Amino acid sequence: MNNLKRTIAIVCGGDSSEHDVSLRSAQGLYSFFDKEKYDLYIVDIKGQDWHVNLPNGDIAPIDRNDFSFRYNGKTIIVDYAISLSTALLARTDSFRATSISSICHIPPAVCSSRH
Repeated sequence: MNNLKRTIAIVCGGDSSEHDVSLRSAQGLYSFFDKEKYDLYIVDIKGQDWHVNLPNGDIAPIDRNDFSFRYNGKTIIVDYAISLSTALLARTDSFRATSISSICHIPPAVCSSRH
């Protein structure tokens, strides 16, 4: 049976002194997603180093051509990427923006009131 889960990358980091805060925010967001519905990965970006923090504790470099990476011998294609700096999701094959609340099934009023 094919995996019907969507693959979501939570993109965080950056080159500022707020890098670690962004990483902790990504970890917090990761904890709220339903792991039965989604395959989630945290993508840490700092300078030219773009990598995924894998569930087994390893890291894998991101292919910047298509935002994919290798895990357990397979190429993982990301369906959506969440940028914590813009709070938008972009569908990687069409770059159609969608709110986080529509993916998480959180009413917008609840999503916007959390800080």
